[in-house]
Amino acid sequence: MYEGKSVKQVTEELKMISEQFSESRKAITESIRATSEQINRAFEPINEGLQNIAQQIDQSWRQPIIKMLGSIVFFPDLTELAERLQESAGEYESIMDAYPVAMVALGWPPDLNIPMPMVPEVVEIYNDKPIDEAKGIVSKMIVDFYDDEEVIKLIISTWGKYEWLAHRYPILEDSVNAHLEGKYNLSIPAMLPHFEGVVVDWAQKVGKMQNGELKEYILSMKLNNKRDRFLVEIQKFFIEKLLEGFEHGAQLSEPLSRHAILHGADWRYGTKENSLKVVLFFDCVIDSISRLRENGVTANPRPKKVRERSHKSKNSKVRT
Repeated sequence: MYEGKSVKQVTEELKMISEQFSESRKAITESIRATSEQINRAFEPINEGLQNIAQQIDQSWRQPIIKMLGSIVFFPDLTELAERLQESAGEYESIMDAYPVAMVALGWPPDLNIPMPMVPEVVEIYNDKPIDEAKGIVSKMIVDFYDDEEVIKLIISTWGKYEWLAHRYPILEDSVNAHLEGKYNLSIPAMLPHFEGVVVDWAQKVGKMQNGELKEYILSMKLNNKRDRFLVEIQKFFIEKLLEGFEHGAQLSEPLSRHAILHGADWRYGTKENSLKVVLFFDCVIDSISRLRENGVTANPRPKKVRERSHKSKNSKVRT
């Protein structure tokens, strides 16, 4: 059984440490002209905190901390610590970039709740094993981890803290409870429509959803126009898995196509693995939209004419 803090917990704690360090550094800057003894006293609590971070750095490497330390390495007693942290930074960034890519390629959403020690293992399996074998191994790892229903209950409890989700929460709670009771034929279709619902709520869309418009809203989920690997892969999972089209009577290309399931073309979707994927992906979407809301990011889809020109351009390139 994997132990340790989750990806989400580590990220949130490191963000808090960053903020606390920033506040402390302001105070030190103001007193920089003071005596060496006064400076050392001011740094005592920070040094203790950084030493604790260093002890755990192999599990929770984080670039923001490296950047912070870069500005204070002129203190001799922190130089060695900064070097140790910098050695782990590159590895951390590489693994955290690779993790969401690996998860989506293996058919899973880039889950934020698995323990940090599990992350590099997923990446290693994805890199070293044939894709079908890797899918089987990672799927078993994730399903086994979430066999503890308390972990699932903890996830749904975090959804309840968002006011913007309150009107949907009773349905989502019932859906997750159906999952915990093994009623996967109920849990999946009950939750699927609300992926579009939460995106529309964030986008403040009113009126009929035009063809391709939902995809545009999903693609406009960007955090300050910065590259966010988790958001990129969440968009990919949303568009390529949930929004995948279907034809009645034809073989389904994706096991979680909401269109195929809700239009009755797929009647074999009700598995524990599929239901868990839906729950975990909903958590990914909620977490992403929460971050967008906190940063004041609003939906900014391309105008319809631009979308149509892009679509025609792609089609013309295909017809060679």
